Amino acid sequence: MNNTMIYKNLDNGGEIHTWFPKSIYYKKILENDLTQIEKYLKSLKYNMRRTSEFEVESSYTVNENLLHKNTNLKSVFNEILKSAKQYSKELGYDNHYSKKLKIESSWFNISNSGDYLQRHTHPNSFLSGVFYVKCGNEDYIRFYEDDMLATPKFVNELSHTNTNYICQPGVLLIFKSNLPHSTNKQISSEKIAISFNIK
Repeated sequence: MNNTMIYKNLDNGGEIHTWFPKSIYYKKILENDLTQIEKYLKSLKYNMRRTSEFEVESSYTVNENLLHKNTNLKSVFNEILKSAKQYSKELGYDNHYSKKLKIESSWFNISNSGDYLQRHTHPNSFLSGVFYVKCGNEDYIRFYEDDMLATPKFVNELSHTNTNYICQPGVLLIFKSNLPHSTNKQISSEKIAISFNIK
């Protein structure tokens, strides 16, 4: 299959083609329910912890990363799974594959000023993502693509190796699990985010 996209025609008659796109699914969901979701998450008696790599308070542990099983958050995870199925179809997967998608793990993070997540991926899953319940627009999530052998003097659409998404309440981001990402050292006073992996 030849799906070359011609990015640029050059003056000398040459062409630059672009291949192998990275994509991120973006959608605003449940904007009227965010205060209620925040209050409920804060009421949960989970064992929150942090590590040297992931410097945020997180419910992610071996035994407690099943937030999607909580019936009080059913509407959140229904929206996430519906969006993941739509995204997988846009990626070219058929209905049979998309219908079999399921949320395998989920957790929430509550982070404060100075907290951060180091660059990482989510192994052993197909799609991963984050839903921002509470955040300030001073903070962002950064996605990476490392294929440059040397950094060019003038970075452009053909040579940039990362991009930032500003954190916004109610925004759902879904991406392939092998896409590296991190967060900045947090500026806002509090951020609450639900994360998940889909198989």
